[in-house]
Amino acid sequence: MKRVWRELRPFRWIIALAIVYGIAHVVLAQISAHRGILAPDGDVDRGYAAFAIAMLGFRIALVVLAPMVVTYRLAMRLSAQLDRHPADQAARVDEQRDEDAP
Repeated sequence: MKRVWRELRPFRWIIALAIVYGIAHVVLAQISAHRGILAPDGDVDRGYAAFAIAMLGFRIALVVLAPMVVTYRLAMRLSAQLDRHPADQAARVDEQRDEDAP
């Protein structure tokens, strides 16, 4: 279980953002069911509009930025693992060469 948490550590902010977005989405849906951004007299509900704009920012972050960050981190991790293997193989070849030498 420790390994799972260690592997997820770089993605904590994405997980937190998704949880906050989910809660805020439910709240926005409840608010939207009872009223809209514009009142019948033409006034704009500034608090509701600010909340809707914040939700748009959350959505952009989750749909665009989060996959980019996850892809980048996974690519860097895979690259580091691939770089490690040739060095290990070269070290093994050197060890075998040393053992075979008279």
